[in-house]
Amino acid sequence: MLTRFICALNLLFFIISSPSVSGQCLVRGIVQEAEGKNPIPFVNIGIPDATIGTVSDEDGKFILKVPDSLAVVRFSAVGFQTLSVSVQDLLRQPVIYLKAGAINIPVVEITATRLGEDEVLGNRIPSRRWGLGMGSGQLGAEIGTVIRVRQPTLLQEARFGIRDRGADSLLFRVNLYRLEGDLPGERLGPGNILLSSYLQEGELVADLSPYNLVVDEDILLCLEWVKGRQANQVCSKLLPKDKMFPDILVRPVRHHWFEPKKNPGSS
Repeated sequence: MLTRFICALNLLFFIISSPSVSGQCLVRGIVQEAEGKNPIPFVNIGIPDATIGTVSDEDGKFILKVPDSLAVVRFSAVGFQTLSVSVQDLLRQPVIYLKAGAINIPVVEITATRLGEDEVLGNRIPSRRWGLGMGSGQLGAEIGTVIRVRQPTLLQEARFGIRDRGADSLLFRVNLYRLEGDLPGERLGPGNILLSSYLQEGELVADLSPYNLVVDEDILLCLEWVKGRQANQVCSKLLPKDKMFPDILVRPVRHHWFEPKKNPGSS
């Protein structure tokens, strides 16, 4: 039986004060398609395995502070091949061209055609007492929860509860990953699944039905911050339905690794 599946995740956003990234080089540039030369929006940009990164804007433009001119910067975007460029080359040539690449879409053999009832996994009721900090104030920061899948499942929606304390409008990207053991693997789904928040408190819903995403194994559902108020002024907290924080992973920027989040604190 193919189960239709609604993913749920609750988040609280609040203003914090965070030190900016110190560095010796300020790199400005633009990311474009290799063919057509059109700008590529919301490209993940950063130094591999370091907590330094950002996301390009709608016009493909970016500003990145790096520790020194010997560093290597990685560019990645859905539907394009990943590219690594030295800071020295970026300073000489600030226009980056990405070549089109393959998009990973999960393929699952379905032996039954009857749809089951909708099922909701995740957090049904937001909590205002318990919170879990994302741990980064940079664009490209992600927080996610593992979704346990028991049978072939059609992903219908991802729902996010938001409470915004004073921030401007924010833009997020919904990311889905296969799990390889306990760690995230390949990214699933075509294109950018974007969500805009103009709410001080409310619910955001990402419609996943157009993508026909069918999975038969556990996945990681993430929310990535790609645009909004100054990066060092916004942080997020995950609100579980109880006092436990199982299966929560975070990373400060795209090209860093995910880490389990522990030690809950109250908001």
